[in-house]
Amino acid sequence: MGGALFEAVPDPCLVLDCEFVIVAANEAYLKATLTFREEIVGLGIHEVFRDLVGEDGTALADLTASLRRVVQTRQPDTMPVTRFDIEVPHLLRSVLENLLGNAYKYSAQKKQAVVEFGSEQ
Repeated sequence: MGGALFEAVPDPCLVLDCEFVIVAANEAYLKATLTFREEIVGLGIHEVFRDLVGEDGTALADLTASLRRVVQTRQPDTMPVTRFDIEVPHLLRSVLENLLGNAYKYSAQKKQAVVEFGSEQ
């Protein structure tokens, strides 16, 4: 599944069946989550998002309840905004490798190169 129109959507999108199994993921989703299609298609949302807890620890249960209401009523369902702290260690490693690689590439010819990085809160 996943035609040209679905792939052209710039927002990350998943397609679920009525049992909440992922049947398609567009390129924007795969890129945003650093995921490979074959890693998630065919898996249920509880398998893919098992660490989805949110601020109050009920985010996955709330998502499932919302999806059930959509299937039962065939109407959109609005969930409250929930904050998620997403930790993606391999993303941080990729970013640092890229930054340091570029820093070396563009400063290797200088007599005294300085590379600095940090974070802001």
